[in-house]
Parts: sequence; structure tokens; C-alpha cells
Amino acid sequence: LPPPRPALPPGATLRYTVTSSLLLSGDVATFDELVFRSRLSRALGVPESAVVSVASVGGSVAVTSTVASASEAERDGLFTTLQGWDALTASEALELSVERVLAAPVRAVDVVPAPPPRPFP
Repeated sequence: LPPPRPALPPGATLRYTVTSSLLLSGDVATFDELVFRSRLSRALGVPESAVVSVASVGGSVAVTSTVASASEAERDGLFTTLQGWDALTASEALELSVERVLAAPVRAVDVVPAPPPRPFP
């Protein structure tokens, strides 16, 4: 069994994420991040706001995306879905031409600090 997590600082929360990397056809100049974000969220059944980062680089479009979830169980379900993607299933799910999956998905959990206190008027 893994060791227990240390106590969180006051007001902090945990954010469960899964990150995936895909190589899309095309080039960065024509890559539409909003379309990708929308299609990824729809394919995974999460709100667009759960897609917390999308980064594209290179002559081809190498896209690394991170999706946040409300719980460890939901994150693990997203991981399992993404783990099952190859170029064909990713292309079908995203309705985009995916040349290949660049890396296996990665699960993570981050501590999100509490927001700073509001100043007194």
C-alpha cells in the first residue's frame, strides 16, 4: 500500500489530472486549440473547463493536454480511456487526423493552494 498523504495546508485542495500527448496532422500555424479542447472534452465526457492545459509545438502538431477531474476515480477512468487510444481511436474520438500517440497517459495529483485572503475594505 502507498503511504498515506500528508495533511493538506488549510484551504488547499487536491486536483487529480491525466496528461496525454498526441501527434496531429497539419502544422502549428493551422492548429485550432479551441476546437481541440472542445473535441477532447466531448470525447472524454468532461466539461471544457476540465481541460486545464493544451500545448502544441513543432512543425507537426505535437499536442500535450492535461485534463482535471473531481476525484481520483474519475481521473482513473479518464486514464483508462486515454490508455486505450491509438492513432485510429484518437482520430475517431477527436474527429481530427492523429498520426500517433506520442506517450502513454500519465496520472497525477497536485495540491492546489488556498486562494489568498480577500483584503479588508
